[in-house]
Amino acid sequence: MVTNLNFGNLHLLELSKPDKEYISDFIEKWHSPNHTIFLFHTSGTSGIKKIIKHTRKTLLEAATTYISITKLNNKTIQYDTFPIGSIASVTMCILPWILVQHSLYITKFNKFKYLTDINKINPTLVNMVPAVCNLIYNSKGWKNLNFKNVTIPIGSDFVSNICYKALIDKQAKFIHIYGSTEVPPPCLYSYINKHLLGNPNVSFYIKDNELFIKWSSQKFYHETNDLFKIENDYLILQGRKNLMFKYKKDLVLPELLEAILKNIGVQHCLCILKNNIVTLYYEYCQELNYRTILLAIQKIYPDIKKIDLIKVASLEKNIMNKINRNIIPAVKCTVNK
Repeated sequence: MVTNLNFGNLHLLELSKPDKEYISDFIEKWHSPNHTIFLFHTSGTSGIKKIIKHTRKTLLEAATTYISITKLNNKTIQYDTFPIGSIASVTMCILPWILVQHSLYITKFNKFKYLTDINKINPTLVNMVPAVCNLIYNSKGWKNLNFKNVTIPIGSDFVSNICYKALIDKQAKFIHIYGSTEVPPPCLYSYINKHLLGNPNVSFYIKDNELFIKWSSQKFYHETNDLFKIENDYLILQGRKNLMFKYKKDLVLPELLEAILKNIGVQHCLCILKNNIVTLYYEYCQELNYRTILLAIQKIYPDIKKIDLIKVASLEKNIMNKINRNIIPAVKCTVNK
């Protein structure tokens, strides 16, 4: 394990050797004028492994857009826990650092150190995903946290009202960012929850309610599998066209379903798929209404016909060793093949 390495204003905290090597390799290749194509490995929402190719131009379009909308400059202090190797870690973290040379702290997410690190580093820019926000906003350290001068881009297709309100209440500058491995974030973004806007470097159209989008440097439009409608010049996400859990893979469902359920009071939930069985994990014991939850799920995933509600009192004791995530089980859903 390589820990607490410092490369000037690039700080790699408690990263594994492969993660460190990935970052070093990317930086080296970026500075090589002969290296024009970058490869990203992903399973996407389909569950099928694939390799996505990006040119320097596309990555630059995404990274410079991120720099612009976050007002990132050489005085910015950024804290990031995006998974190393993801497209977001490149266009919203590593590449902006290469271009701006601000102070950047990269580490692996650890719920026991996350808020401690933020208080110690005192960042002005924190990339976050809804799952992290949902995990920490009710924790002990949250009350004393001050995000008054902090910009927090949330990278996700869908952000719950609870997550949005938790950050706004802490006076954070919220930015909702949308993108994918095929069309890197932030191809769409907004300072308002659930409402997304494009930018001059992005082209898109909607066909049969589905969004097709590309950066200007990309030759082809990419099918997002996400359903949108246009309302007052904003793009509003309506759900997914196809269900990723039709594939027999062990997959974590996108945060869209988790966010929908949080809006009806299901706290700290996480969705996992195994052998066509969707298990919804949530924190805290609650009196849940079966029909309310089923209808909320079916708005986004109509193929789900049945749910089984299961109460579990403990978090770490019952589930931590099985799923390696800090959430507890609650709802078991079955889907049609």
